[in-house]
Amino acid sequence: MGSPITMAEALHLINEERRDAAAAAAATAARPSPVPFNLAHPPAERLLRIERSMPTFDGSGLVSDFIHKFSQKLAQQGIMDDLDRMTILHSKLEGKAFTAVRANPTLCLTYMDTMAFLKATYGPSVAGIKAQLLGLKFHPSTESVRQFNERFNTIAASAPTGTISSTDIGQYYIQAIGRGDDLLMRDIIWGTDLGRASIAEI
Repeated sequence: MGSPITMAEALHLINEERRDAAAAAAATAARPSPVPFNLAHPPAERLLRIERSMPTFDGSGLVSDFIHKFSQKLAQQGIMDDLDRMTILHSKLEGKAFTAVRANPTLCLTYMDTMAFLKATYGPSVAGIKAQLLGLKFHPSTESVRQFNERFNTIAASAPTGTISSTDIGQYYIQAIGRGDDLLMRDIIWGTDLGRASIAEI
């Protein structure tokens, strides 16, 4: 079983690949490019700073929470290059999660592939997801409806496509809202077709 590589080691390898690619591009180009090759990627120092702020995942805890927080932080930092995202992700996997990803390289070729693999491997069962949704409660004194929607959607999205109907999702949502704000629940019921609307539209 291989040992996890450090962020610094991963960045060193990536920078070497980028220098080689830049040298090859310069050798074959008719004239030098006015834009340096490495400007397409964040400097290594910035990636290191971003990496330190990212959550870790070792196979325990809610994988849906990890995926949501990790993806959100990458988006906030403007990290869109797949190689950069994979570098940071691999540096934040630990324990059995790191081992599982390393043992299944053909299922983890890209950032999205790897996130899908983690979700499939460590996500809860459909019954478990339903139980989480049934236990949710909106807390109007400490969160906005938008914040609750994000919390609800993070759990609902962890279910494989088609395993929970949109009608059931709507009912779970209404029940969770009603546990915290009965009047808001009534307003939503009167104004929403729960079989057709998505939570994002409520």
